[in-house]
Amino acid sequence: MPTQLDLPVAFDTKRLDQKFHAALARATASLSPASCLLAFFDWAMHLAYAPGKRIQLVDKAIRKSVRFTNYACRHSGNAALPEPCIEPYVGVYRRAGRR
Repeated sequence: MPTQLDLPVAFDTKRLDQKFHAALARATASLSPASCLLAFFDWAMHLAYAPGKRIQLVDKAIRKSVRFTNYACRHSGNAALPEPCIEPYVGVYRRAGRR
């Protein structure tokens, strides 16, 4: 009497793993998802132990959201292309249409 069932596999499991890893590499630009998560958690831990930085970031987020809301309200009825809400930094040309 056999102690292990030898059932036929309906598909090639190694090929499935290869396809999965190839798709994952394309989706993550060949970066390891584990290393990305570790970097995120490292950043989150540093931020968790910096209450002053958290307050600074909340203040900045509030100011920028108020600025954007004012901009959106001013230009919501304007069919013409409005001026940009935020001017790009000096040396950053990708938003200004230059290459």
